[in-house]
Amino acid sequence: ASFIPDWRIEDLMVSFAVAGGSAGPHRDNYDVFLCQGTGRREWRMAPAKAALKTIESGGLLLLEPFIDDSPVTASDGDVLYLPSGVAHWGIATEACMTYSIGMRAPTLSEFSASLARIDDNASIEYAGNDSPFYSDPDLTADEAEPGLISARALDRARTCFLSGANLPHDDFAYAFGCVVSDVKAWLAPEVPGAAEVDAFLKSSAEGSEVRVHGMARLAFLTSGKRNFVFANGFGKTVSPAQQEDFRRLCANRAATEDLLQSMLKSAGGGELFRWLVAKGAFDIPMQ
Repeated sequence: ASFIPDWRIEDLMVSFAVAGGSAGPHRDNYDVFLCQGTGRREWRMAPAKAALKTIESGGLLLLEPFIDDSPVTASDGDVLYLPSGVAHWGIATEACMTYSIGMRAPTLSEFSASLARIDDNASIEYAGNDSPFYSDPDLTADEAEPGLISARALDRARTCFLSGANLPHDDFAYAFGCVVSDVKAWLAPEVPGAAEVDAFLKSSAEGSEVRVHGMARLAFLTSGKRNFVFANGFGKTVSPAQQEDFRRLCANRAATEDLLQSMLKSAGGGELFRWLVAKGAFDIPMQ
């Protein structure tokens, strides 16, 4: 079972290096899990508050080399967790493959852009924190339900981004949901045209299972008495029954035959399913 909300997982980077190879010392503004595949890599680390000079090299912002009196060597199958801001420097001791799983940490600017889509004239006061990146050091396991943006996550985000309660909770929740479910432009599923949507809906009515697109990002939350669902950066208000169908979709990453029929026969005549299809949530044939 996962212990991390799936909306928090950003990407997977695979790096190969020969002995002595390294990306250089640096910091990330997000939590990262470093999973050692084949070979071995030595990791040097420095405290998050360590005063290290930055150096620009080949378009990358690196840190000056530093010494770690207690480096860690990762071998096949080892996993090293690094909180955001911790300086680290991985050096291959032999030919090796490392898998870096980065966490999505929305920034103040990303949240602002999302909020502007709701209201260009929104009047808000930002918190002005030294670290305007979302973080959740107090994350609990029950927040890892697939697709769920928990009430605690919304509270953390509001504390991070806003200095006061001068923005309606529903607007804040909607904007945050759009941010964390957005897809990087180069990974975004192709959005089907009207004809493709109609053809897919017709074939889906026959009852076969429909898979969620591998790159689609789905999330849901409840704010007060309103239920929201999100797909690839877009949000929608739904009924409790529709959100329950969506929750099952997030859990299975597929609309099984019974779930599909529930969505198609729900109030609104499958309106939520059509919306999801139009937002690129499903893996459908493209003409």
